[in-house]
Amino acid sequence: MEPAVCPRRLSSAAALVKVEACSRRAMRDLTRAINNQLASEFQASHAYLAMSIWLREKDLAGFSTYMLDKSYEERGHAARLIAYLVDSDQEVELPTLAAPERS
Repeated sequence: MEPAVCPRRLSSAAALVKVEACSRRAMRDLTRAINNQLASEFQASHAYLAMSIWLREKDLAGFSTYMLDKSYEERGHAARLIAYLVDSDQEVELPTLAAPERS
């Protein structure tokens, strides 16, 4: 799908209708992109959490804590994206996350 391209000048009611439609398309595109980023933030948080667990199991508590902090950081990014979508009356799509591989 092509990104929305809005007319630059308003000279009639018809142009205003086009701008409003363009604005709705742009918001839909933005919401889709933010939800995609939201999925990436949660996946990164999940991966950092898995690394933290693995490191803790290997008695590497300092490294484990560092990775756990990174997991929290990614969830903080996700929380800000969710707040923006909710405040903008847009739909939040929570992703389904696959468990990271363990080795």
